Amino acid sequence: MFTMTKLFNRSALVPATAFAAALMLAACGSGGGSSSSGGGSGGGSGGGTDSGTGATKTSVEGYWGGPTNRVDPSTGGTFVMAGPVLENGEYWFVVSLNGLIDSLVYGKGQSASSKFNSTDAKFWGKDGVQTTVAGTLASTDPYVVNSTFPGSASWVAGGASVGWNFSLRYDATYDSPATSAYVVGNWAGTVESSSGRDRFNFVVTSAGSSAPTFTMTFVAPSTQAGCIWSGTIAPRPSGKNIYNVAMTIGRQASCSLPGTVFNGIATPGINATTGKSRLVLTAIDPSKTYDFIGLIDVAP
Repeated sequence: MFTMTKLFNRSALVPATAFAAALMLAACGSGGGSSSSGGGSGGGSGGGTDSGTGATKTSVEGYWGGPTNRVDPSTGGTFVMAGPVLENGEYWFVVSLNGLIDSLVYGKGQSASSKFNSTDAKFWGKDGVQTTVAGTLASTDPYVVNSTFPGSASWVAGGASVGWNFSLRYDATYDSPATSAYVVGNWAGTVESSSGRDRFNFVVTSAGSSAPTFTMTFVAPSTQAGCIWSGTIAPRPSGKNIYNVAMTIGRQASCSLPGTVFNGIATPGINATTGKSRLVLTAIDPSKTYDFIGLIDVAP
């Protein structure tokens, strides 16, 4: 039977064309439509205006992405890091190499005096399992609101230090107003694992609710074919262009860890290959043992 360990292991890198861009691009419309591209240099120096509240932003809240100083010894390629920092200081950064997912960095920190500091950074490597020792993610130089975020991330895993420096740029598409219309519709998703690719249909139905419901039905040739996950996807209280996700694994015979709930975020984006709308789902289980990264595109 397909185990949860296999489901979230990533012994090989996960194919995700231009994944950094997928995390940072603008909102999609009703499961389809178009989006303006992100990845820009963001605003100028100093504080930025919060388009949702009119207040002056002083934190690193927003979408970020850019290179690290981590180099793959076999290819010489540079790893990049991309993802959001939420209004509460929580961050979900995905690290990738040449468009292939390598790892997830998750934690919560605080912005103060143009510096960001987190002492509970958690790291899921290629095996999809979180390291047992919490790390840090912090500014190396002052950040510039809505513009630049230089920093470093580090952990101790297996008795060895793991980490890198990063240089991130802001993407203002985070500041677009959220609406459930961006996520409602029919989608097709994939989750990569060490044993292959799990495919699923992802249907989001609003029924006039501000927290649309969804079902994820795994389909052949998925190893979990017949398993049905369900949950909700809804704008965050901040009103920004990012969404809370709660997913519950079904209890069908093909399901792993039936009944387990995963919580995380959904980021609207664009599939760089097809030019169509994409959702990136990133979530973790309550024990913070396993991570989930799903790439969800408009259904053909």
